[in-house]
Amino acid sequence: MMNRVLKVLTCSITAVLALSVGLVLGACSGPSPEEAIREDLTANLDRVKELDDATVEELVGSMGTLGLETYGIEASDVVRSLLDGFDYTIDDITVDDEGTSAVASVSVTCKSASDFTERINQAATDLATELMNDPSGLELLSDEDALNARIGEVVMETLDEVELQQTSIEIDYSKTDDGWTASDASELAQIFS
Repeated sequence: MMNRVLKVLTCSITAVLALSVGLVLGACSGPSPEEAIREDLTANLDRVKELDDATVEELVGSMGTLGLETYGIEASDVVRSLLDGFDYTIDDITVDDEGTSAVASVSVTCKSASDFTERINQAATDLATELMNDPSGLELLSDEDALNARIGEVVMETLDEVELQQTSIEIDYSKTDDGWTASDASELAQIFS
C-alpha cells in the first residue's frame, strides 16, 4: 500500500515541479538582455517563492486527479509543503557576443525529491513495523479508511520534514521575435533533483 502512495505522490511531486519550473518559460522584453532575463526570472520564480493561493491553485489544477484524496491528502497541501522554503538568487547572466543567446546562473534553495524518496521509504518501513508490533496497529490494518488516513499522515509528515538544499543551475535563454525565452525546461528540473 505504501508503494502505491509513494508512486502517486512521486507523480504529484513530479507534476508540481514541472509546472512550477514551467512558469519560468515565458518570454520577456526589457531595456537590455540582462535586465529582460533578470525580470523574467524574478517575475516567475517569485510566483513560486511567494506561493500565493492563485499560484497554488494553478499548480493543483494542472496536476489532475492523482488519487491522493484516498489518503486524506489535499493536492494544495502537497504543493505548499513541497515549495515551503523555496528561495533563489540570480547569480549571473551572460549574453553571447551576437546577442542571440544567454545563460543565467541561479542558486536555488528547495526541497529535494530524492531526499523525499529516501525518507518515505524509511517511513514506510517504520510504519509497517509499527503496524505489526503495536496491538492498535493490527486494528488499523482491519480498517481501510483508518489505515489510509494514517498513511496520509505519514506521507505529509515526511514531506514536511524534507530538508532544504541549495543547488546551482544554469538556464539557457535565446532571443526570439517575442523577446528572451528560456530554451529548455529540462535544465530547470535540476532544481528539485
